[in-house]
Amino acid sequence: MTTYPAPTLFYYKAKSKWYVSVTVPEHLRPTFNRKQMRKSTGTADKRIAAQKLHNIAATIYRDFTAAEAVQKATVTDETLDMMQTIIEAIMPGVDVARDMSDPDARAAILNAVTEAVEQLTCGTFTTPAPEFEHLVPVAEKFIHKEYARELDQMRPVEEQLQPGFNNSHPANSLSLYVDRYAETRHWDRDRTKKAAELAITEFIKLIGDVSIADVTKQDAYKFAQHMHSSGKAFKTIKSKVSSVSAMLTWAEKSGDITENPFTNLKLTGYGVKTKKYKPFSEMDLRSIFLSSMDEKDRLLCSILITTGMRLDEAALLDWNQYHVKDGIRYFDLTDSIVKNDGSRRLVPIPDAIKLDKGTGRLFDYTLDSDGKASTSASKHVMKIVRKVTKDPAKVIHSFRGTLKDLLRDAGIPKDVNDFLTGHSGGDVASSYGEGPSLKTRYEALNKVEHPWL
Repeated sequence: MTTYPAPTLFYYKAKSKWYVSVTVPEHLRPTFNRKQMRKSTGTADKRIAAQKLHNIAATIYRDFTAAEAVQKATVTDETLDMMQTIIEAIMPGVDVARDMSDPDARAAILNAVTEAVEQLTCGTFTTPAPEFEHLVPVAEKFIHKEYARELDQMRPVEEQLQPGFNNSHPANSLSLYVDRYAETRHWDRDRTKKAAELAITEFIKLIGDVSIADVTKQDAYKFAQHMHSSGKAFKTIKSKVSSVSAMLTWAEKSGDITENPFTNLKLTGYGVKTKKYKPFSEMDLRSIFLSSMDEKDRLLCSILITTGMRLDEAALLDWNQYHVKDGIRYFDLTDSIVKNDGSRRLVPIPDAIKLDKGTGRLFDYTLDSDGKASTSASKHVMKIVRKVTKDPAKVIHSFRGTLKDLLRDAGIPKDVNDFLTGHSGGDVASSYGEGPSLKTRYEALNKVEHPWL
């Protein structure tokens, strides 16, 4: 165990208070950028200050321990790049590699990344909002053990999500049981498995590494309340509690417990309200399109505001998807990588978009491992958006919301509006019929004027 310098008391005349001072170990000074750490006792009474000395010194020592943990942690460039990708979307202006050296900034960054990973891998998309779903491939990497461990090592020891360090596991302890559960149960997707392991690990961190037979219904509510107090959304809370409940059901079926204590939970009232995004104002749009940008970025933004396509739908466009029927140009998304079946649709190209037919992809944004291009495209477009507005609720998804408002103001019926933006049945969802004709969609889009273009 590291031994740190002894604390001392000194009287700060300017504040009329006694302070606790501890010399910063030399190897930690680059992190704290100072030689002394000082904290106020909040009193001018030396006797009372002396009584507070050791408790205040303990908080300083915890900062030292956390800083040492970060120094010892092995963080790869890949992990830092993934963190930066997520942070750019939710905390514009933060430089992860630069700001991680400051304990307060590091805590904020780690909390923001962890929150984003939880939201994105649970499929709730509340913070960040739905417009950041293109970050899902990045977030999914963080639920794999090697990346999750790197994040964990950057936290203070007492906050790390690694239960069971006392090496005294009760029979069928949760930390041992979850490994057996994860490896034995059939999983449809590796992503689901990793998200479940993460949720259960957080549950263990909260209630302790008890035997699975000792888990109670009150533990479920304690877990829900803990997440509620941390600012989690209802869908996140429900998803994580469900992950633990699924393991308990599996244990019940296996005969390891009599019954799942998480049945019939009442979770109504837990979770913060979903944060909404805002549409762009006319001034925002004029400023965006007056900005200096690459022609590919300008074309992408133009397609987003005039068609209502999602970012990844547009960023992946290929000239093989371009067709002309009865004089109407359109993109065929019926066989594309899209969010859901309702998004498989024919998207008319309004007259405001000028295109010269080519070959291959329309855009050269880098593809992710899952074949999507939205992460790369987002970096380009968000830089443009953030030059115009710092409002965190105004993001790339705001193009879609803006067009929906413009269509409504132009008198376009809701069913046509929804079909255009992929919020309806889609052209392959037979139970919804064929939907509005291509001509109807084309005419609807052309009713919206785009003076910013």
